[in-house]
This record gives sequence, structure tokens and C-alpha cells, in this order.
Amino acid sequence: MHNFGTLFLWVLASCNLWVGSLAEDLQTGSILPQGVEAKLEDQHQQAQAKLEDQHQTLQTNLGVYQAKLNESLLAVQTRLETQFQAALSKVENQLQAMSNKMDELERAVKRLSTSAILQFSSKSSLPQDTCSQRPKEEGICLTELSPRLSEVVKAQNEGNTNTRDADNEIKSKLEKLEVKIGEVQAKLLQEEVQLPRVERRLIRRLQGMEAKLERQLQVQIKLEGQQIKMEAILFAVQTRLETRPEAVLNQLQADAVKVITAITSLSSSKNVIT
Repeated sequence: MHNFGTLFLWVLASCNLWVGSLAEDLQTGSILPQGVEAKLEDQHQQAQAKLEDQHQTLQTNLGVYQAKLNESLLAVQTRLETQFQAALSKVENQLQAMSNKMDELERAVKRLSTSAILQFSSKSSLPQDTCSQRPKEEGICLTELSPRLSEVVKAQNEGNTNTRDADNEIKSKLEKLEVKIGEVQAKLLQEEVQLPRVERRLIRRLQGMEAKLERQLQVQIKLEGQQIKMEAILFAVQTRLETRPEAVLNQLQADAVKVITAITSLSSSKNVIT
């Protein structure tokens, strides 16, 4: 019986120490061990900081991709306009040069034809026997007109030949210009076809970044919800623990009184028997 009483007193002292430690923890606001609580808080802060960094990075990348898309579209549009204007200006200059050359050839042919006709009409009425008596300054005799007419016809034929050559050259250049214009137009059409593809590719990348950002935000919301749920559970546990120590202490004290009463009764009975 003496051993039982000693054991009971040790148990009662341990319960009092445990209740005192629990009350001290409740007063400081800490339910979990200090290491576990600090670790949970550190992990929560790291996760929140990481989510904020990822959100900022995604926002920055989204702005950069949008700026690059606008810059690429503007550069392609400017290049197409520059190439088209250069090709158009070159064609206009070549056409103007060809037109000037044609006008010059036509004026040369007209001058040759007019000179031959005037010379023939002014000298056709002179008799042949007076050619040797007239000085050279007064004009050309009929005997000298035939070689001159031959020269005029030859010059006119050469002019016609030159005109045909010039026409052929102009036609050849025009054909080359048409081919070149067709190539430029085909290239422009090809770039116009590729431009929507590039735009669609960039739009898909932007949509992917937006979807990733949305998933990150959903994860953050989920973590915040779990944090709120954990805080509610911890608060409920803390509330329950705050109400239990007093009841446990009262129960232990009542049990101690009963045990002491029983020990006293047993001691009294033993003394009576002795």
C-alpha cells in the first residue's frame, strides 16, 4: 500500500507538470512544437514568394512577347512597302527612259524625211545643163539629187531599223520588268501568307503563357484555401485543448482525494486491527 501511494503521488506530480506545460504553450499561442510550426511557416512563405515571382515573370514575358509581335509585324509591313515602292519607282523610271528614247528616235526620223522632201521639191524644176554653171552655194542639182535621195532612203531605213531595234529592246525590257514585277508580287504574296502563320504562332505562345499563368493562380488559390483550412483546424484543436486542462485537473484532484481517503481509511483500519 505504501508503494501504491508513492506511485500515485508520482503520477499526480507528472500530470500537474504536463498540465502546466500545456497551459504555458496555450498562453504563448503555440500548439505544435516550435520546430514544426517554424518549418510550416517557412514553407508557406517560400511557396507564396515563389508564386509571386512566377506571376511577375509570366507578366513580364507576356509583355515582351507582345512587344516583339508588334515589332515583327511593323517590320514586315515596312519592308513590304519599301520593296513595293522601290520596284514601282524603278519601273516608272525605266518606262520614262524608254519613252524619251522613242520620242528622240521619232524626231530624228521626221527630221530626215522632212529634209529629203524639201530638197527634192526645191530642185526638181532646174534644167540639167545648168547644174555645172550654178555655184554650190545655191543648192543641189537634179544630177546630184539621186545620190542624196539614196542617202536619205538609206538613212531612213537605218532609222527604221534602229527604231525596230529600239522597239524590240523596249519590249524585251518590258517583258523582263513584268517578270520581275511578278516575282516581287509572288514574294509579297508569300510573305503575306507567312505573316498570319507567324502571328498565329505568337498568339498560341501567348495563349500558352496565359494558360500557365492561370494554372499558377489556381495553385496559389488552392494553397491559400488549404492554409485557411489548416488554420481553422488548428484553431479548433487549440480551443479544445484550452477547455480540457481544467476538466482534467479537476478530475485528477477528485481522484487524488478519493485515493487519499482510501489510503487514510486503510491506515485507520490497520491501526484498529493492530
